[in-house]
Amino acid sequence: MKRFAYLLLAPLLLLGLTACGSTTESNSSGSKVKPGSLLWSMELWGDNFVATSSGHCTESDSRTNYEHAAPISLVGPDDAVISSATMDSGVLRKSAIEEAEVTNFPSGNICYFAVTFKNVPVVDTYRVKTGDLRISPVTHALADVKSSNWKIGEVIGADFKE
Repeated sequence: MKRFAYLLLAPLLLLGLTACGSTTESNSSGSKVKPGSLLWSMELWGDNFVATSSGHCTESDSRTNYEHAAPISLVGPDDAVISSATMDSGVLRKSAIEEAEVTNFPSGNICYFAVTFKNVPVVDTYRVKTGDLRISPVTHALADVKSSNWKIGEVIGADFKE
């Protein structure tokens, strides 16, 4: 099964995208999402991360796409960058994924990142582009994002049941 998977509906993992003119909602840390901003989350499981001496975590791969202050962009349907941000520090915590959804549920912590993209236009699809210019294979369609109350996120290292 693929080591890279995504979730669109796990409410505790996924954070909100609020279109201009919409009401704001809280993300999992309790802060408000401003209209026109996209909050995107990432969980790294298993050997995809390492704990740092500061008590945070970072990607274990030498590409360093998921670490504090790494650049990250949001791209639209034509893969053009529509917003950019930098990663916050990774946080060691328990996964928000239900154990029954995967074949390899972690016995310990995972590495969690959240990113706020600002001034996000409403487009047909959204994907993330990392600092090494790789675009995620996970596409978040506008219709799906709307139907799940503007909540999106991704997971690397989980083997989801089919």
